[in-house]
Amino acid sequence: MADTYLGECKECGTETDLINGICMDCSSKEGGNVGGKKTLKELLTIRDALKDLIVHNDWFGPTDILHETLAKAEKEIEERTGGGK
Repeated sequence: MADTYLGECKECGTETDLINGICMDCSSKEGGNVGGKKTLKELLTIRDALKDLIVHNDWFGPTDILHETLAKAEKEIEERTGGGK
């Protein structure tokens, strides 16, 4: 379980209840999990789901958001895996 305590947020500096050093506001801004980073497995799942939506044209909104989010996920995956090296 996460370590919860009163203190200053590492991200925004607000004095509040923290989970692993980060307040809930900052945590939710950066992907919804404590610390703001998705796991590599989560990123791969998101990437695959976005590709499926794009390929199968199953999205009823503007597709630019899909392509932007896909590019961000792929960039993060590449950074974490060393670009396939």
